[in-house]
Amino acid sequence: METEARMIRLRRYSTCASCRRRMPTGWRAHYLPARREVRCLTCGPPAGPDRTGARLECRDCGRSVWHEAEVAAVVDGEVQCFECAAIDAHHVLGEAPSGAERGDGGSADGATRREVRFGRRLTGIAGPEIVVLHERALPSRRTTIDHLVVTPSSVWVIGAQRHARRAGADSQGMGERVVRQAEAVASLLAPLGEELDEPISVRPALVFVGPAARWRSHESGGVWTGAGRPLFKRLRAEAPGPLRVDVVAKRLARELPAG
Repeated sequence: METEARMIRLRRYSTCASCRRRMPTGWRAHYLPARREVRCLTCGPPAGPDRTGARLECRDCGRSVWHEAEVAAVVDGEVQCFECAAIDAHHVLGEAPSGAERGDGGSADGATRREVRFGRRLTGIAGPEIVVLHERALPSRRTTIDHLVVTPSSVWVIGAQRHARRAGADSQGMGERVVRQAEAVASLLAPLGEELDEPISVRPALVFVGPAARWRSHESGGVWTGAGRPLFKRLRAEAPGPLRVDVVAKRLARELPAG
């Protein structure tokens, strides 16, 4: 009898045996001892005692669904995964983590508390025309995107800078990181843009969540920079566009797993 899969934390860079997604060190994954293989949390272990490898696909994002625990709904014989169901119901995916969850040595007070508050306020602007995704991983870059916001006209890749008073090299390095993340997201969305026959604009933004009251929002090198409140106003004022925010958000959820 095949030993049941168990949850592990990866000690080295690995690849999912099902979808071939690359998984960096530290990720949680399913380990199948009998097969000596690992699977990402999205694919999960094969369902059923016969382990035939039969699987279903989410009707919205095409993600593989291996067992009932990953099925949020069944409509006309088609399944929907929990992430797509969450986007439809709440227009939000994920939560802004605490400093401990980020593993950056931060505490629940000070700048980290401001980060969490910013994430919650960003969640508050979500609605039928704005979808917010928190903490999505870029496996190819071994990095995590703080926040993604999908509007009818563009996709925003948002990085949160914790200490506005140390703006020099810190903010410059953070701005460059957000630009690289935006470029990676644009590459991931390019096939979807071709399918929709509509180019998808991806915009990087750097937000100061510390004492940033004196920071005036501006754009430099294609990066929007400023405090949280001006960004919220900018996102709400986005011009109407042709993008279907739910379709774009579900593609992002499929390609960028939770960090």
